[in-house]
Amino acid sequence: MRFPFSISLLLAFTLSLSAQDLTPTFRFAEGVDQELEQQFTTLLYREGCAVDTLSGVLLSLRMTPMREGVIDGMRRLHTAAYQLYVESRISGSQKVLTAEAAQIMSTGTSPEQARRSALLQLQNGTSQLTTIIKKMATDYQQAFAGPCHGLLADAAKLASNEEFLAALAVTNAIPVDADCYDFAQGQRQRYYDKYQEAYCATHLNAARSKLTLEQPKAAVEELAKIDPQSSCAAEAQRILEVAASQLKEQQSAKARFLRQVYQNQVQVEQARNQIISDLVKE
Repeated sequence: MRFPFSISLLLAFTLSLSAQDLTPTFRFAEGVDQELEQQFTTLLYREGCAVDTLSGVLLSLRMTPMREGVIDGMRRLHTAAYQLYVESRISGSQKVLTAEAAQIMSTGTSPEQARRSALLQLQNGTSQLTTIIKKMATDYQQAFAGPCHGLLADAAKLASNEEFLAALAVTNAIPVDADCYDFAQGQRQRYYDKYQEAYCATHLNAARSKLTLEQPKAAVEELAKIDPQSSCAAEAQRILEVAASQLKEQQSAKARFLRQVYQNQVQVEQARNQIISDLVKE
């Protein structure tokens, strides 16, 4: 009788592990070469990863030439060796999940063609590139699967040092299908409240300075970092009205949305999610 029971326990444990498997999902960092991003995206999907602009994990890519040369023969060929640096980290913090480099060798009838050939290797993949992506996927799983004790401990330590924005970024990056998501959301709200308490006056002063410089759009961007229900909300609304009057018919969609939130206290949760997204964007 003990044998079938042990088998059933093993099966249940195996199923619980498979249920924790997450799809590694990344967002490309600003400034990544568009063609580099396009070719690497194909390889990511091929290896079971995904790309989503809402992901809290930033993917940075940088391809730099290391050596270039020429081979003279029946047809002159240009040779090139590139180093591809790949880094994934939590957006808004310095928490690096993966940092790897690969070397790519290529040839072409011109330096431009050699570079193009190197980019195509990203799409087709090499053993070295495949190994890097598999490591990225493993590091992602280790960070977010299960109870996420390591990440939540990192966030708590950052908060204890009053680095509330970095703590907020860590908890905000945890994907919805992670086991620790619900708990992380509670911590996310806690760190967000702490950030607002510590920095809403800073954003108010920055907004006033932008208005003095007759930069109403920049003032609105600062006001958009203030929670509509924070202790600074009343003064933020007053400054927003001044900024909106300066913008006149050129009023931005963000300014219109913020005015609606302040005046009617509707869509507050949507505004809060947008504030967090803006705060931890990079």
